[in-house]
Amino acid sequence: MTTYNTSSKYTGDGANNIFTITFPYISVSDLDVYVDGEILTPLTDWILTTATTVQITVIPPQGSTVFISRNTDATSVKTAIFPGSAIRARDLNDNFAQTLYVVQESADKSNLAEEAAQEALDAAEEARGSAEVAQTALETANTALADSSAAQSTATAASNEASSALTVANQAESTANAAAQLVSNLSSYDIVNDLNALPSDPADLDLVQVINSTGVESSPIIIDVPNGFSGDSGLSVDLRYSDSTSKWSYLTYFPNDPDNRYQEAGEVVTIPDATTSVKGIVKLNSAVNQTDQTTAATPLAVKQAYDLANNANIGATTANNLASAALPKSGGTMTGDITFNSTQTIPTSGLPTATTTQPGIVQLNDSVSSTSTTRAATSKAVKDAYDLAQTAINTGAGGFISASFKDLSVDSDSVFTIPSNAKRFTLNIVGLKCNSTELATVVIAIGSSTTLWTNGQNQNNHSTVYFLDEQDPVVVVNDGFIFLGVSTNTRPLSASLTFSRIVSGNTCYFAGSGTSHSVFDNNAPLVSTITSCDVESSETVARIAIGILTNNSNPDFNQNTSGFIGISYYSDL
Repeated sequence: MTTYNTSSKYTGDGANNIFTITFPYISVSDLDVYVDGEILTPLTDWILTTATTVQITVIPPQGSTVFISRNTDATSVKTAIFPGSAIRARDLNDNFAQTLYVVQESADKSNLAEEAAQEALDAAEEARGSAEVAQTALETANTALADSSAAQSTATAASNEASSALTVANQAESTANAAAQLVSNLSSYDIVNDLNALPSDPADLDLVQVINSTGVESSPIIIDVPNGFSGDSGLSVDLRYSDSTSKWSYLTYFPNDPDNRYQEAGEVVTIPDATTSVKGIVKLNSAVNQTDQTTAATPLAVKQAYDLANNANIGATTANNLASAALPKSGGTMTGDITFNSTQTIPTSGLPTATTTQPGIVQLNDSVSSTSTTRAATSKAVKDAYDLAQTAINTGAGGFISASFKDLSVDSDSVFTIPSNAKRFTLNIVGLKCNSTELATVVIAIGSSTTLWTNGQNQNNHSTVYFLDEQDPVVVVNDGFIFLGVSTNTRPLSASLTFSRIVSGNTCYFAGSGTSHSVFDNNAPLVSTITSCDVESSETVARIAIGILTNNSNPDFNQNTSGFIGISYYSDL
């Protein structure tokens, strides 16, 4: 019994999923893979890693049976050969290989069926030979008989398949014979080299084979040429003449050398160089400044040319927009502003001169005595005038310098800075109240910027306090502060005083006078008259403050008080 190599069988080890194909095959679709008798799905359950290696997705378990078999398609031939087409040896070989494989597979299947039947018969014989298990042997025999019948059926099916394969082989042989007959029939065609050699007086239904079909698609005496077909020196066409049309009809075409239709490995194919009139291979060129007509531009060259053209187009568009927006030389109306750079020189001719009645260009002038109404004063002229006016203020009548004001309910203290050029100042206090129900003493202190109101700095203070309408003083104060009166949260104090600066050598004096009004604890009105207040300091007197005299006889100028204080400074005495 002859067997053929149409399958491979392996036992799974639980670790390997790569198995070798030990037999030839035509197509992947002709392969079947089984694990324990269950067929697997191609691409999902298994794939080919090489032409001779199968990889199963799920590793077969240990002891399982892996079976790879060839099941060549027997429903149709691999390559159909049609009348008029060229016959290649490879196509015939594929068809005969298909027939051979189908026959081999059928034979192997038949052999397997016979082996199964023989095994069944052997099992039955062995069963019958065992007297101790006669009944079991009988049953086994019956089973074996059934298996034998099934094996016979399988063998019959294999025989049928072999018959089908034989039929396919016969069909292939018939096709080959038909092709051979077609080749033989070619002898009825008159063979000419090109269209110029066509018979000049053909008969109806004359057949001609043109070896060089160049120009067949555009010839006026040839019809039925398929759209897109172009004749070529390497293509032959078959033509048939018709008296009814007086033209040749296109029948078919084929390569002059069918076995060389496909380039073999290592074969050198010569392709002509491309020109403006011939298709072919071409050399690339990235230059944008050449006139060569035998090279092709690269994308880089195209991009550079495009960018240059695009920039030129943008520039031209901008220039056109500027030209469209520009005023004509004949004049017009400008709707926007003009911005000039710092070095721009603008001619003054033709521009109007500024006056008090019209705008225009103007010339600067440093003079502070000019009466021109067509020139503009410089910053220097303004400063000169300002300095002159300031001098006049400081030395003229009144000599007002500035004024300071504090709202004691808002401001954090009651300290004022005396300007250095002040020779006189007036102090006005309105509604000063100490935010306490206890009677508090209100005082004034004048001192330097470095040492604030230390003992002995205010000398010879003569603050005399009277009850209203009484001649005898209630108190005469000669301490280091000017005593103004008393105040509570319901008893306000008001005052008005004037101080003048006297400088003698290194000593600075402020002499002052004025009155203040407040209410004593028995609701008796008090009047404080400052008749002479010499404030002596060896340093420049810089500050004045109004505060509350605390229990330790030190004034508090940040006391929580309310009311208003205003001071005006003057440059004269």
